[in-house]
Amino acid sequence: FLTIACHGRKRGHENMLRLAKSPYVLKVFNYDENSDSYLMEKCDCNVYDYLENNPFKDDKLILQVIEELLLGMKDVHEAGIIHRDLHLGNILIKEGHVVLSDFGLSKDTMINHSLKSTSTPKNSHYFIDPIGLHDFTALDKLSDIYSIGKIIDYITGESELNKKLSFVISKATERNRTKRYAAVDELIQDVNSSVKEISEEEKIKNIEENLQRGEISKDVEEFVMRLMRQEQLSNYIVRKQLYTF
Repeated sequence: FLTIACHGRKRGHENMLRLAKSPYVLKVFNYDENSDSYLMEKCDCNVYDYLENNPFKDDKLILQVIEELLLGMKDVHEAGIIHRDLHLGNILIKEGHVVLSDFGLSKDTMINHSLKSTSTPKNSHYFIDPIGLHDFTALDKLSDIYSIGKIIDYITGESELNKKLSFVISKATERNRTKRYAAVDELIQDVNSSVKEISEEEKIKNIEENLQRGEISKDVEEFVMRLMRQEQLSNYIVRKQLYTF
């Protein structure tokens, strides 16, 4: 079942055609030069309305939205495309699953103005990398990652899930762009690690292996901070011979 997307913009149509094989991207058809519009799949609602109106909203449902958003953005970036305009209004729900839309806005000179002038979570500058508020064309893959982090923070709210994902959110939205996740794959790995229930013994083993490799994660950060509070960090570094710590 199709509906008309008026003023869809040719660039967005072309990018979405390139992503036609992804199950997480809206399907589009028949771009019309004269009306600058195209046909697209009809979806049920956007993710904001989906979560607001879902009486059975729980961590499992929110995690599904997060995981499908990440898988969709992985497909987008692997296709060499940058979204630049991720917010709750263009993450759509079709038959209970996430599909991404609106890929043609990055070159529209009116977007910068519209994002600054609106404050609704369906279309808000709240989710945009601060660098884009001054120069929309400067937005890149790291900007998409920032938006993902802000979206995860928003839809998890003050829940226990938000606490579990606090490291992921903090790293994705780091103002120092060199400290952000460099790729969506890294983000997916840390989300999975943060919500996975494992034994304390396995957790300590994973932490120590990460420390040996010099890799930082949520669990590593918490472990190191605990050693610092106990004034045991120096002893631990010497005992484990962490020469590159």
